Amino acid sequence: MRWPKYWSLSFRICPSSEHSGLTSLRMGRFDLLAVHGTLKSLLQHHNSKASILRREAAQPVPNLYCPPAGMFQLISNFYNGTYQQRKQANVDEEDYIDFLYTFTIAIYSLGGLIGSLLVSFMVDRYGRKGALVINNIMSIFSAGFMGCSAVIHAYEYTIFSRLVTGMCSGMFSCIVPLYLGEISPRNMRGSIMTVPMIFVTIGVMVSQILSLQELLGTEKGWPLLLCFTGILAVFQVIVLPSFPESPRFLLIQRNDEVKARQVLQRLRCQEDVESELEELHQENVSVRVEKEMNAMKLLCNRAMRWQFISVVILMSGQQLTGVNAVREAASQLVDFVGRRILLLTGIAICSILCILLTMTLELQVCCSKPGSMKNSLESFLPCPGPIPNVIILELFLQPSRSIAFMLGGFVHWFLHFIMGMIFIQIETRIGSYTFLLFWPLCVFSFIYIFKVIPETNGKTFLENKNGGKRDSMKRKESLKRKQRPSVVS
Repeated sequence: MRWPKYWSLSFRICPSSEHSGLTSLRMGRFDLLAVHGTLKSLLQHHNSKASILRREAAQPVPNLYCPPAGMFQLISNFYNGTYQQRKQANVDEEDYIDFLYTFTIAIYSLGGLIGSLLVSFMVDRYGRKGALVINNIMSIFSAGFMGCSAVIHAYEYTIFSRLVTGMCSGMFSCIVPLYLGEISPRNMRGSIMTVPMIFVTIGVMVSQILSLQELLGTEKGWPLLLCFTGILAVFQVIVLPSFPESPRFLLIQRNDEVKARQVLQRLRCQEDVESELEELHQENVSVRVEKEMNAMKLLCNRAMRWQFISVVILMSGQQLTGVNAVREAASQLVDFVGRRILLLTGIAICSILCILLTMTLELQVCCSKPGSMKNSLESFLPCPGPIPNVIILELFLQPSRSIAFMLGGFVHWFLHFIMGMIFIQIETRIGSYTFLLFWPLCVFSFIYIFKVIPETNGKTFLENKNGGKRDSMKRKESLKRKQRPSVVS
């Protein structure tokens, strides 16, 4: 049994940019990312010819985000040494170790899938802030198991830690944007919810720096590096209780107007929050029917079916645009195309975009509030990565919002897992034509978003809900008008 050339890339251990929800609130969230980036470097670059994992046919795959290849020797020695201590007869060593590696890599996405399904229960039972605290506690235990695995020579601890880490990532990727969106003022919601993308990048960078052999990428240092997640998680468990709870959760789901008022005054740094409280009361009255909403009721509710379909299309479009495939192929272009051409191409594209952006700002109608232009620009720049979370937040009202994030997270992680499984197989058969498979999916997502998804910027949640209903009724009426002539004929 031999690994395919890019098998280690099929399940990205280091969260990619689309997992933007992991960070903003969590001080950069480079605690989980440090573990992910470290294991990625340990697993991807295999160059040990003396170990059981020797693979002559598989060449190391260059990757722009990975530390030196020598880091792999550490985890290789750990797995091989642990296995040799438990060696049994009648067991094919290479196949068994291959299975351990494959399972270790794949179980992260499986954990993310499980974690996303727990989101709705966690945030509605313990609150947004409480769910974050519990998730940090899980991160502490995960870091402890990861560090102990090297001390007691038990790779089962490593695998279990990967599962728990994936669950934490799956929950954080949904809870953080949900929390940030609910505490943000209306005119800054888009900007705040796209900020986590920056901290994901910082987390990846920190994890790669700490993975260097000059720092913690050594025989004695890598267990400490794997435990680094627990140190930051402990800090966050101490700090998070002082954070305010979501005022929408307090008023609409807990019926605690006093605490909701206090939280709003603290968040807005002003005493007068009556207008925002009135908005919350209006939403509370309109969602009485949805108070006992669950996943099955949401799926069976015809009035909310277009919103559910929109969640699936948005998250599918995010995963099936080929961005993950492009990210992996980009690491090959450095040596295949050359540095100069890539630099020239990148700078040329940036130059064109600067001109187009300037023209757009000059030609648009000046608005009375300059801040809204700034927020729209900041929301546009990060590309489709964090935008689906913003739209999902604004399309649903309070009782059904956590369920929507749960379903969106499930679709996201499920497709992430499936794409990791099938992309390698497709790429080995049709080569560069693989990217053409993403084109119709991109076109379909574009058409659906253009035709169905309303503009939610600068509107209240209730306005977005009512506007979506009106658009849905208009589409039904237009379809009926188109069908009438054919019925008469």
